[in-house]
Amino acid sequence: MDTIIQLLNNAQAPDPKIRQPAEAMLLQLQTQNLGEYMTHLTAVLVSEQSGETRSLAGLMLKNRLTSVNETKYKQFCVDWLNIPTSIRDNIKAGVLQSLSAPESKARNAAAQVCSKIALIELPQGQWESLLGILLNNMAPTSSSTPFLKQATLNTLGYICEEIELDVIKNPGHILTAVVQGMTKDELPEVKLAAATALENALEFAREIFNKKEDRDFIMGVILSCITESATEIRVAAYACLVKIASLYYKFLDAYIQTIFNITLESIKKDPEPVALQAIEFWSTVCDEEIYYNSVIEENLREHVNPTVQCFNFIKGAVKFLTPLVLEALTKQDEHADEDSWDIAMAGATCLTLIAACVGNDIIPEVVGFVKEFILSPDWHYKEAAVMAFGSILEGPEGITPLISEALPVLVRNLVDPHPYVKDSTAWTLGRICLLHPRSIRGNAFNPVMTALLQALNDVPRVATNVCFALHNIALAFDYPEYRPAENYSIYFQPSVHALLAATDRDDADEENLKISAYEAINEFINAADQPCYPLVSALIPVLIERLKKTFSMQILTPEDRDAQNNTQGSICNLLQACISKLGPAIQPYADQLVELHIQVINCKSATVHEQAIMSFGCIADALEKDFIKYMGVFYQYLLLGLRNYEEHEVCATAVGVVGDIARALQKGILPYCDDVISALVQLIQTPELDQNIRPPILTCFGDIALAIEGDFLKYLSIAMSILNVAASYQIEDPNDDEMIDYQNQLRESIFESYTGIIQGLRADENAIQQFLPYVVNVVKFVLFVCNQHNRSDAVTCKAVGVLGDVCIALGDKVKNLLVQEVVTKVVEDCINNSDDRSTQNIAEWVQKQIASL
Repeated sequence: MDTIIQLLNNAQAPDPKIRQPAEAMLLQLQTQNLGEYMTHLTAVLVSEQSGETRSLAGLMLKNRLTSVNETKYKQFCVDWLNIPTSIRDNIKAGVLQSLSAPESKARNAAAQVCSKIALIELPQGQWESLLGILLNNMAPTSSSTPFLKQATLNTLGYICEEIELDVIKNPGHILTAVVQGMTKDELPEVKLAAATALENALEFAREIFNKKEDRDFIMGVILSCITESATEIRVAAYACLVKIASLYYKFLDAYIQTIFNITLESIKKDPEPVALQAIEFWSTVCDEEIYYNSVIEENLREHVNPTVQCFNFIKGAVKFLTPLVLEALTKQDEHADEDSWDIAMAGATCLTLIAACVGNDIIPEVVGFVKEFILSPDWHYKEAAVMAFGSILEGPEGITPLISEALPVLVRNLVDPHPYVKDSTAWTLGRICLLHPRSIRGNAFNPVMTALLQALNDVPRVATNVCFALHNIALAFDYPEYRPAENYSIYFQPSVHALLAATDRDDADEENLKISAYEAINEFINAADQPCYPLVSALIPVLIERLKKTFSMQILTPEDRDAQNNTQGSICNLLQACISKLGPAIQPYADQLVELHIQVINCKSATVHEQAIMSFGCIADALEKDFIKYMGVFYQYLLLGLRNYEEHEVCATAVGVVGDIARALQKGILPYCDDVISALVQLIQTPELDQNIRPPILTCFGDIALAIEGDFLKYLSIAMSILNVAASYQIEDPNDDEMIDYQNQLRESIFESYTGIIQGLRADENAIQQFLPYVVNVVKFVLFVCNQHNRSDAVTCKAVGVLGDVCIALGDKVKNLLVQEVVTKVVEDCINNSDDRSTQNIAEWVQKQIASL
């Protein structure tokens, strides 16, 4: 053991000449014999070495049992389970023994290791004695030390945080043990560990919360801990209350008056960490009531009885809660760093949610505060008034007249001496531009634009919010229903010029200013109308020069590399917007654009690689068949992207670009099809592939078929085989919304591919006949999907559309198949019962096609 202790001590040395050989030796021991390596580490964890050394041993054990990389984690699980049972039992016994260590670092390390082993073994039906051991440690009759109780509770909390709900057979026993640790007889450190564990264990309390007696006991213990003297315990208990509001809102009614009294006192008088949690409770209640009310509204639209009950706690509390939240807004921490969360921020978030929840009811509670303090000489109250107004812009329908009244004051506050006031003013103007763009029309527009462009020169945090406002103004121009009457081209050039200047500032990397400015420019380009096209065109050479300069940026640190990647990605985005807007007019710049984007790809950054490949898709869309000139140089990079399944975003973008190029080149893509189809087939058969890439791969087959028409016959067999496999996919849990969405995406892509293949082959009379053997299965799949209750409108529309494609392409040869009652009934059902007009239109078209046979 002395050797491993020496290696662990050396592995902590600041001198790399000592640290690195020790790390290498530890890795070698791990590789040679994992069981022996973990046994040695466990011996150190159990020993009487220093807390630091024991903690490091525990950390290294934990790191061999878990990983954020799913593939690596699965391998770690296999490796652990392959260690002989006797060795694993000894390791587990040592870890359990270490839970009672006097040193807190060693205890906590043991708790983490214990939980990681549990996460591997419990789902396998192994180490079933663990929970019994841990629960016995917490039994009222046990002689467990406070140290052991604390570590036991930490272990239970860690397990509950990550384990699947169905693995724990009797979760009630865990809740009982954890709540026992929060009772008045326990020491503060045990109470804190118990409250922290309870927050993680509440997911397992569904059955318990259905029983009033048990529910009352748990709520009583939590509320009692909230009134403890120790701030940490109160914060942890409040966190439990917040979790209960989220998980068990329907049971809150019996306790809400007590909670109301306690939380309002906390917001008024308690230390900030406690007050923050009290505000968080009401924010969570807002979230729940917003959701419940949306469900009730949907039920009413569907003419069914409400499936949930909303108690409208916020409506009842708004008169009492809002003044305290407004007061919280005045407690800004002027010296807080950008990652901090103070009570003023929490108050603003809560006020925003209250407004979304109660609508117009919030206006009289806030407007008096705003009018009183929006011109206050005390910047704390002025900024709070501006923030309060910005926070209630979404939800109330009667806010529009107040916006018109407030705009001149906000424009004036944009040049206030205090940066907090300017910052919140810029943010509020941005929210107005986003949520109420009609309010800045007419006489208000020019003063707002002038003030915003001037404020772009302010400190980075103010300038970033100005970018947010300008972005939203451009967004309003992009939608005809919100488009101001002002001439957009007048504002395009000065706005883009000012935003480009902001990206060149020495402090542009602060507060996300540079990226925000580029994103605003992107939206100005997207909104550009015909008179702005010459200005967009003139922007391309400017962006080309900027992109060129990024290749000569000095890269000395990882931060330098990140800065280069971010700048390149932003410029690529802008070029994509220009290309999409101008179309074939980008031809004079095409050579430079292709050359520069190849250079970007060669920088080998996944994020920028993705953007550069996407740019090629835009160039192909713009140049159409003329893109063939660049296919030779881009082709190899496209294939590399298709094979790069580990960087799934790059891979997904490459798949999408295949479709762009197929549509652009039409039969010009034929010489590249063998390799592209082969890469797509290999990709979709890769087990590690991110599942979200599979649907667009299927769509690609249809895109290629449409492009090369009868020549797709060469690939028909393999494409239909892959589509058949995809069609057989079934989700395991019919209540899993995420998997239902994925299944719908998959089926939508299958039908898109069928349509592309049928329409492509139809151009060649001989080729389309080769599709006949597949028709029966295709129609069966359409009928099967159309009888599934969880299909989306888009799936239904595309499925029925396939019937029409088959009818037109093969005519009398499929008449007997398509005139069956089961087919015509599906079509009629879409016409008569679908709420989606496009589905009805497609179904009516299909009905006519079948009737004409």
